Amino acid sequence: MGRFGFPPESLRQVIPILAGRGLRVRSLHGHSSSTSRSTWIYERIARTLCQLAEELLPDTVEDVNVGGGFFGRMPPGLGPPSPPSFDDYAEAIVRALEESAWFRRRRPSLVLEPGVALVADCLSFVSRVVDVKEIGGRTLAVVDGSVLNTKPSMHRKNQPHQVIRPGGLAEVRERLLSVTGGTCMEKDYLLDDVVCGLARGDYLRIDNVGAYSLVMAPPFIHAAPAVVMREQGRFVLLRKRQTFDHFFENFLM
Repeated sequence: MGRFGFPPESLRQVIPILAGRGLRVRSLHGHSSSTSRSTWIYERIARTLCQLAEELLPDTVEDVNVGGGFFGRMPPGLGPPSPPSFDDYAEAIVRALEESAWFRRRRPSLVLEPGVALVADCLSFVSRVVDVKEIGGRTLAVVDGSVLNTKPSMHRKNQPHQVIRPGGLAEVRERLLSVTGGTCMEKDYLLDDVVCGLARGDYLRIDNVGAYSLVMAPPFIHAAPAVVMREQGRFVLLRKRQTFDHFFENFLM
């Protein structure tokens, strides 16, 4: 049981209190933060919401919200071997809804929150290699960003990546290395033990950095990067790079 919201048994106490204050409950929301993201979780959420609505709020609930946390499009190796598809999730949720006599009678709206599943693979982070060094028998390529820009949860999976070499720089042989950020955090690894050819002055593009990377990356050591969008063969600036003045403009000093 998570810390968010009310467990089903508590709603039997909460809803009469709300009704006594003149409040109508028009929506029920069930949210899961599971790591497996399995279809049965959303089937159970949908079934539980319908059961609670039928028992406690048969005539006021106008929509049921099964939350988010779905798997989206992922390259091989980044997720489980066979992650559920959007169709798999839909079939599981609809199966639970169709079993509910209350849902069939009331016909409430179904609300989904597929944000992460839709945007995770839509963003890439591009950083410049500022140094390549040998420490303790390991090769480390240091970039002018951090793990907070690519995976704020600091998971250990390597995202798809590509070396961008400016014209004039010589080719570099591929070797086993890790890509680290320029912060003082020991966990600041953008890529860990990958076979790659990187040299100072190269750029590195890391894909699948959408979802929470923009909002969960604090201005820690590095300012927030600019955000650009490719549109009809050109790049459009969506957000300026953060500067010292941007960071301190809201402080009263």
